[in-house]
Amino acid sequence: MIVNPPRRGLGPRLAAWLEGSGVRDVLYSSCNPTTLAADLEAMPSLRITAGRFVDMFPHTEHAEVIVRLRRTDLT
Repeated sequence: MIVNPPRRGLGPRLAAWLEGSGVRDVLYSSCNPTTLAADLEAMPSLRITAGRFVDMFPHTEHAEVIVRLRRTDLT
């Protein structure tokens, strides 16, 4: 699944849905590290396997962080 939430992040409801969904891999693009951290805390079975800082807006203070998440509780 690919998610690119607004600055407010996924929020508790969508993060809970993803946590319980069984989706194996998530590519999460975030423009706000604070909400990314909160969303990751709400999805403990999804772990970061790779990450990248992307300067999509040169000459500004804005950037994106892209993380690949993989579910750790697959049987």
